[in-house]
Amino acid sequence: MEQHHQHHESTIPNQNVLNEINVSLTYRDNIVEIHLENNDDINNPIELVENHEKYMHLIIVSNDLEEYYHLHPKKIKDNHFEAKVKLSDRGSYKGFVDIIVEGKDYVIEPISIGRNHANESIMRLEPESENEKEIKGYQIILEHGHFATNEKVELKFNLKNAKPDPYLGALGHVVILDELAERFIHVHPVSNNKTIFETHFDTAGKYKLWAEFKIGQEIITFPYVFEVMQTLH
Repeated sequence: MEQHHQHHESTIPNQNVLNEINVSLTYRDNIVEIHLENNDDINNPIELVENHEKYMHLIIVSNDLEEYYHLHPKKIKDNHFEAKVKLSDRGSYKGFVDIIVEGKDYVIEPISIGRNHANESIMRLEPESENEKEIKGYQIILEHGHFATNEKVELKFNLKNAKPDPYLGALGHVVILDELAERFIHVHPVSNNKTIFETHFDTAGKYKLWAEFKIGQEIITFPYVFEVMQTLH
């Protein structure tokens, strides 16, 4: 297994980042279709770099951040991928296409799926005080540093009655979204043999994370809501 220090993050609002790849998502008949397009040449095939054993990671969350899906779409033809998932016809979702593009600048941005989000209220998150959860019979404890902006934050997951197996080239994966599902962070363990992750936050506010671990043939997802405070200097 290789070392994993990748920290994939979406663009910060008002930051001037040139995105050379356009991504569109459509959903019908339990299929999400992903189409990639070069800004400079829409007919030019896009070369993706394998990242944690897959060429594409697709994260989909419901508008209230209660539903969470981590998918790996398959290439159907040049610049076109598909993945199966059953989403509610009445719900609204956002998708995040996590890819590395050969020779191109690409920034992960939220893409709406389903109903029009414009007139839909956002479900406000409530930070959690309990760091220990039982999920599918497994006891998981989250130990973390102070959630503050512009500081390194360590997330340590202790699986009390199980040992995680390597999953997509790492001992775990953590995806973090802000309350409005606009900022996206995907981070991996700091080493090959510890379920410890490091991240940082530029903006204060409420966030939700999903930590994924593989135990045997089962994928366990640990959700947790927290608040990042503004660092005062």
